[in-house]
Amino acid sequence: MTRVPTHVPHLDEVIQGGFPRGSLVLLAGRAGTGKTLLALQWLFGNATEEASGLYCTTLSEPQDKLLRHLGGYRFFDPDAVGDRIRFADLGPVLLEQGPGTAVGELERLLRAHEPTYLVVDSFRAFGDLAPSAEAFRPLVFRLGAHLATLPVTTLLLGEYGDHEVMETVAASVVDGIVYLRNDVDPDRSGRRSLRLVKLRGSGFQEGEHPLWIDAAGVRVAPRYSTPERPVTYDPLDRQVSSGVEGLDRLTGGGVLEGTATLFVGEPGTGKTTFCLHAVAAAARRGEPSLFVSFQEDPNQLARAAQRLGVPADGPVEFFYTSPVELGSDRHVLDVARRAEACGARLVAVDSLTDLRAGAGDRYLAFAYSLVQHFKDRRVSLALTLESSDLFGTVRISGVGISHVADNVVLLRYLEEDGRLGTALTVLKARGIEHSREIVRYTVDTDGIRVLGRIEPGRRVFEGGGGG
Repeated sequence: MTRVPTHVPHLDEVIQGGFPRGSLVLLAGRAGTGKTLLALQWLFGNATEEASGLYCTTLSEPQDKLLRHLGGYRFFDPDAVGDRIRFADLGPVLLEQGPGTAVGELERLLRAHEPTYLVVDSFRAFGDLAPSAEAFRPLVFRLGAHLATLPVTTLLLGEYGDHEVMETVAASVVDGIVYLRNDVDPDRSGRRSLRLVKLRGSGFQEGEHPLWIDAAGVRVAPRYSTPERPVTYDPLDRQVSSGVEGLDRLTGGGVLEGTATLFVGEPGTGKTTFCLHAVAAAARRGEPSLFVSFQEDPNQLARAAQRLGVPADGPVEFFYTSPVELGSDRHVLDVARRAEACGARLVAVDSLTDLRAGAGDRYLAFAYSLVQHFKDRRVSLALTLESSDLFGTVRISGVGISHVADNVVLLRYLEEDGRLGTALTVLKARGIEHSREIVRYTVDTDGIRVLGRIEPGRRVFEGGGGG
């Protein structure tokens, strides 16, 4: 099937290459969701002198105002207007003579200009001005039948709510339905998204896909999910250093390359520093890495990494995003693209606890998909997770999250002689033999230093404070 690209970054991934050529698509959503902008981005991206576009307005913005607003977007080309893209206003005919005559005028414009791409904004106005639903229905079928005879790909825009879109007459006529939302959270911030409702003759990614608008126009982050079938690859059998000598001793030389290592511990136990050690070890191997943080300032992290031996111009990129503004699917898209761009062989994520704020109910599935994305590419991961119940029985926050990782290092406070100390153990290390010793360690400005084994009989990870 020949496809028409959307020219909306990553939207073609959602609809498997673009809209089927010659299809009739309803672009629906309430006012302010980005329908007009998306349609114009699609039109300006595709229209050429040989394959022109036609944009028909009804009761929406007048052409002059519309073009003024487009001036701030990078996809807008003023030289295309009037040549590759023509604008026509059906509003006067629609208001004065009714929907039937307006449909006839649209058919006349199609014969006169023979466009390859057509946008009608807004199509709902035809139904709103029809004398009744019964009178509107044959007009919809008439227009649909006429468009089906032409080599034109069409977007019909309509201001429909969630429940209205499937009740409209057009829903049964069009080949595809794309629904846009702009929900308002309790903190009054908007969360835009896009969802494919149907697309005849084509598969598509289901679910809500985050959408945002910037100077480039509309952008989409495909909803992150695990592939139906795991990627087939040969696991790596090389062990790589964690950057902490004492931890490497417990794992017999380091964890397997291309696996995910989870550092679990209470605040202040050095989870971030363990990740920085892993980055430093990768730098010594000459391997690029990406450090993703939701808390630490990237400048502070870079200075800390330099103290651990990472050169100032070393192969490390630090990427910071505030957890307050985090949107999980959009964020992982940025992480994946940045990791690919810098050729990262190690990605550190600090922390999964903050990631939960953006993932909500999808936290576990999302964490699994994130880990699997990099494992499929045989990229090593260093992850942190905050545990709960200081000094009490150890609980790993986020039930089931430890199963996402191949290797789990548990970090723990202990009380001795009226002072706080720290201890660690390797709970699991997939594919290698590892020690189950519990060892002390210290954290300071020089990094992590592993000390001796905890004396026999002392219960550190089962709770009980200093017992």
